[in-house]
Amino acid sequence: MNIIPIHFRKHLVVTAVAASLMTPFSNTFAQNASTEERLKDLEAKIAELEAEQDKAPPPAKEKKESKGFQVGNTTVKIGGFIDLDVHFTDTSEGEISPTAAGGAGLDIFIPSLTPVDDGIPGDNSLQTDFTAQSSRFAISTTTPTNAGDLSTHLELDFLISPGGNELVSNSFNPRLRRAYVDYRGFRVGQEWSTFQGVHAIPESASFYTPAESQVFVRQPILRYSFGNFQVALENPQTFIQDPPAGSGTIGDDGVIPDIIGRYNFKGGFGIISLAGILRELAVETEEVDETTVGIGFSIAGRVKVGGADDIRFSLQAGEGLGRYVGLGILRGAEFDAVTGELDAIGSVSGSFAYRHVSGPWSYNFGISLLEIDLDEGNVDNLDETESAQSGYVAVVRKVGPKLTIAGEVLLGQRELVDGADGEINRLTFSVKQLF
Repeated sequence: MNIIPIHFRKHLVVTAVAASLMTPFSNTFAQNASTEERLKDLEAKIAELEAEQDKAPPPAKEKKESKGFQVGNTTVKIGGFIDLDVHFTDTSEGEISPTAAGGAGLDIFIPSLTPVDDGIPGDNSLQTDFTAQSSRFAISTTTPTNAGDLSTHLELDFLISPGGNELVSNSFNPRLRRAYVDYRGFRVGQEWSTFQGVHAIPESASFYTPAESQVFVRQPILRYSFGNFQVALENPQTFIQDPPAGSGTIGDDGVIPDIIGRYNFKGGFGIISLAGILRELAVETEEVDETTVGIGFSIAGRVKVGGADDIRFSLQAGEGLGRYVGLGILRGAEFDAVTGELDAIGSVSGSFAYRHVSGPWSYNFGISLLEIDLDEGNVDNLDETESAQSGYVAVVRKVGPKLTIAGEVLLGQRELVDGADGEINRLTFSVKQLF
């Protein structure tokens, strides 16, 4: 490979010859001899440089991240992952129902489905479940406009699917996860609740480990973000305990949307979010028309602690948080048949997880706790959950650019107001490939 272009080398030669012609005529022969020697020396040095250049390795090409493909002036990106989870579940008070919640208790950890002592002696139950239903597909678009980018996002998976079974084909219907539009600070559609700190979800082998304690809700929202502050109106839905006759446990009787405000602290340390929520809890039948107020706060964070390690945590407390916490284990309000009033249910919950990274390996452990404030004097509350807790240890190994294998052990317990309890022990293996 020539590092000095041919035309430049000719220029050097011409320059040298011209210099020789400028010497006095009496010294012509001696000067010409000297010029030839200098030209030979110059050519030799050029040859050496070219040889060195040929030996040098070519410069490394930068790996460019895929920027999607164009449809008109719209950029389209496709992503998601394929995930196989294998669960071995041992419960102390009988098996997890294969029909409750579409059998989801075998696919993911749902604390409210942990069996408890019903007074009838029973043996431990061991169940094995293979599932790929958490596999996910997402498509997003970005279209430039005069007022800024207009973006969309649509995301599907197959968990808690209303269709399909494990008899022959294991065919399951897709499920809507997220579907929203972003434009000029507004996000409109179905998305993670503004009350939730997604960044606090720990790394694990299973779908979701701190299931009884963290805020975990996706729902239709109207959110506006400016700087680090967010404010949102979100879908009102009251999850009722002991509802009056003529009303289901889940009611659409609320008129005022859930109002949520949130501030994010971001920096080199990580991210910590503070959020508050104000809710109208309501129930309405032909004979009952009652409302009450729900209010609460949340703090959730992911903080770096050196290198790639981090701590992830959350704390939630309030009256009437209900369906926002615990994957349905907590109700927002209780109807008192004696007084005819609707009372918000209090709760406190929290989680803590630590992640240590060493090369392609990451080691994770965490705990999760929930306490529900129920009237122990109300006989209707005796068979309701009063507390739940769990802990887990997970090891994740990166075996390719976007391929991981992982293993996890989870131990959990659920206790009712009357003291009855049950335990769950689960061993999970997973293989996940992102695309």
